Amino acid sequence: MNAQRKRILGIDPGSIITGWGIVESDGNRLFHIDNGGIFTRNKEFHQRLKEIYQGIQEVVDTYRPTHVSMEQVFVSRNAQTALKLGQARGVAMIVVLNAGLSVSEYAPTAIKQAVTGTGRANKEQVTLMVQTLLGLPEPAQTDASDALAAAICHILRPKFDPGPSKTKTDNSILAQIEAATSSSSRRRRRSRRGR
Repeated sequence: MNAQRKRILGIDPGSIITGWGIVESDGNRLFHIDNGGIFTRNKEFHQRLKEIYQGIQEVVDTYRPTHVSMEQVFVSRNAQTALKLGQARGVAMIVVLNAGLSVSEYAPTAIKQAVTGTGRANKEQVTLMVQTLLGLPEPAQTDASDALAAAICHILRPKFDPGPSKTKTDNSILAQIEAATSSSSRRRRRSRRGR
């Protein structure tokens, strides 16, 4: 890997599906490396945690990221759900911290803002913009798309790589976001007129 490239592992922890995505940045370009999900359906909860641990460990060993990005914990009305999510996040954190990686966490609105240009974007908009920014042939699975969005958010943060090249990177990628967003809204306006 080029010394200038940053390889970011985005993680979207969940007790049933943990999404992950690897994105590299090099100058003003984003590169999709891979993405996927750790599916733990129909298993005892402690077995799910073990599978998440093993799955994240395999991703770290295979792709050797330089940094990890995750969405910050949100407050859930369901205490049981919040507890399970916290445990899944904890397992993922242990893996990456044991690998010597640093972790950045971002609010959901910050991730949406970085990827779509608005902090109020819905899941479909985030998925579409991730697909557009990374040049994916088809949308990523929802949890993997959220993980890719977390990685993209981290790359676009000025504190990650301050300096003159960062401004160029942000402006180039933000131009892509604006172009894709405006063409998407034009398509929606046209489809409404046709009804």
